[in-house]
Amino acid sequence: MNMYKQITLTLLFLWALMSLKAQEASNEYFEGEVHFRVTTKALDKRIPQEILDRETGTEMIGKVNRDKYLMYQNTGGKLGAVKTILLLEEGIGYLEYANSDTINQFSIEVPPGELLKAEVNEEDHKVILGDTCRSMTFKYTPTNSYGVIEYVEATYYFNPRFKLDKEKYAKHKMSFWNKFVEMGNGGVSVRNEIISYPMYSTTYEATKIIEKAIPEEEFLPNPSKFIKVENK
Repeated sequence: MNMYKQITLTLLFLWALMSLKAQEASNEYFEGEVHFRVTTKALDKRIPQEILDRETGTEMIGKVNRDKYLMYQNTGGKLGAVKTILLLEEGIGYLEYANSDTINQFSIEVPPGELLKAEVNEEDHKVILGDTCRSMTFKYTPTNSYGVIEYVEATYYFNPRFKLDKEKYAKHKMSFWNKFVEMGNGGVSVRNEIISYPMYSTTYEATKIIEKAIPEEEFLPNPSKFIKVENK
């Protein structure tokens, strides 16, 4: 075998090995849809329940691939349903309402406030979609609530059978989600109980998980709309 053929075969072997490793890594992490039922309750009795139901919606669909995800929520306010796209490696997100001609681009690298608590609950488990899921609780004082929300306390239940890539979430500091993914060893969130004290509480519970490929174009903002970049 001459030197040229030997080098060519070596390169082909290395390319095949790298492709196999990339495929194995891709298969290790969850890609697909998680469907949630959304329930919101007023803590302040002055807040009409119908307004909360309209503004938060009753359903959410999360679509996930290894380095990005998006959420559709059927909010029914004047702006209509909302779509949130999060690009994990770029550290940016897009917020798009169905009835608005403007998309807000924002940073996901800014924490929401001062973290007061972040702990795994050793005794708190729930069976969700047939799997026993552990939980963790975060509590923080929000930075930009204009004094309306004193604190946020969120308990997240996670299923380790569906894995997220922890490294990809390092920049995702919204709701301290980078810490959630790290502490849960990449387990996918399947139930979120969030208290925004003293105003309202919201619960998201998974009703269906579908493993499937998500087309890349779904993670692109609508090209026909103006993108407004928010300051950090």
